[in-house]
Amino acid sequence: MADKEDAKAQKALIAKAEANLTAACARLVVSHGFFAGPVLRKKWIPTEAAPTIGTDGTDLYYNPKWVSERSIPECIGLLVHEACHDLGLHPFRRETREPLPWNIACDHVVNQVVSECGLSLPKGGVPPVKDTTPEAMYEKLMKQAKKSRGKCNCTLMPPTGKDGQPLTGQALKDAEADAKLQAATTAELAKRAGKLPAGLARLVGAALEERVPWEQIVSRFVTQSRHVDSSWRRPNRRYLTRGIVLPSLHSPDVPDFVLACDTSGSIDERTLHQVCGEVLHALSTCERKGAVRLQVVWCDTKVSAQVVESERDLTPRGGGGTMYSPVFAWVNEHVPHTKGVVYITDGYCSDFGEAPGYPVLWVLTAANDGFQPPFGEIAHVL
Repeated sequence: MADKEDAKAQKALIAKAEANLTAACARLVVSHGFFAGPVLRKKWIPTEAAPTIGTDGTDLYYNPKWVSERSIPECIGLLVHEACHDLGLHPFRRETREPLPWNIACDHVVNQVVSECGLSLPKGGVPPVKDTTPEAMYEKLMKQAKKSRGKCNCTLMPPTGKDGQPLTGQALKDAEADAKLQAATTAELAKRAGKLPAGLARLVGAALEERVPWEQIVSRFVTQSRHVDSSWRRPNRRYLTRGIVLPSLHSPDVPDFVLACDTSGSIDERTLHQVCGEVLHALSTCERKGAVRLQVVWCDTKVSAQVVESERDLTPRGGGGTMYSPVFAWVNEHVPHTKGVVYITDGYCSDFGEAPGYPVLWVLTAANDGFQPPFGEIAHVL
C-alpha cells in the first residue's frame, strides 16, 4: 500500500514539474524564440539522481520535486541556462578537468548570458561573470579554496547514448559535430533577430573555434531559408504531447535561390563548381517534383545572369573589378521574391549597397579577416 502511495506521489510530482517546464517553454517561444529550438529538441528525463536539473548535451535531466517547487520565471531561466551549456558545448569541453569545478566555471559564464537576457534563476547559484571562458574560470577556481568556489544549481553530465552509457570514439565526435552545428545555427538566428546577447556570442564563439564545415553551413542556409508557411489549421504534432500548440510549417514550392559569383579574376573554377554543386544539392532536398534550377548571377562591375540545372552548366562571365551592389539591385528587380542569395567572393570589396530584405550567405574563398559585411552570414572555403 505504501509503495502505491509513493508511486502516486512521485507521479504527481513529475506531472507538476512537467507542467512548470511546459509553461516555461510556451513563454520562451514568444520571448526568446532563438532558444526554443535547443530546448524543445531535448527529451525531458525525470530522475532523482540529479539533485536539481542538468544536461548531457542532448537531453534534459531534472529532479521532479525540485523543479515542481520552482516558479515559471525560474523555470524559463533554468531552460535557457541548460540550453547555453549545450550551445557552449560544455559537456564536450571538460576533457580531463575535475567535474565539479568545471561545472561551477561553466555556470559563471552561462549565468551571465541568462542575466543579459533579463531572466531570473533560483537563488543559491554562482554569480554571473563577464568577459571570460569556462577554461579561464576553471583555472581561477582551482587556485581558490574549495569552500569559496560556490555551488551549482545544475549538473553537467558526460554525453551519453540511447543506452544511457557515456559516448566514446566516433560516436562522441559525431555528437559534438551535431552540437557545433546547432550552436552556430542558433547564434545566427539570434543575430538575425537582433537579440544576440554579447555573452551568448562569446559563449558560442569559444565553442566554435574550429569552424563548422562550409558545406554544412551552405546546406543549412538553403534548407532553412526556403519559403515556409505557418498554419494554425494544422497544429504542429511534435509539441502537442507537451501541451504546446504551435502552427505547423509546410513548404508549398521548390525554393528559388540566387547564387552570385564574384568574377573579378580571383575566384577559381574548382571552388565555383564546389559551392554551386552544394547549393544545388541542398535545393534538391527541398524539391517536391520537377527539376531543380538555380539562378546564377555573375558580376565584376556589371551583372550577367544564367539559369543552371547542374554545376557543369556554369559559364563564368566577367573578369574586371569587383562590386557587390549591382547584384542586389539586379535581384531586387528580377527575382524580388528570392528565398536567399549565396555570394561567392574573396571579400576584397566594400561596395555592398543597402541591406536586402532576404537572407545572404557570403562564401569566402580565401582567408580575409578584414571582410566585415554590414549584413549576412559568412562561411569559409579554405
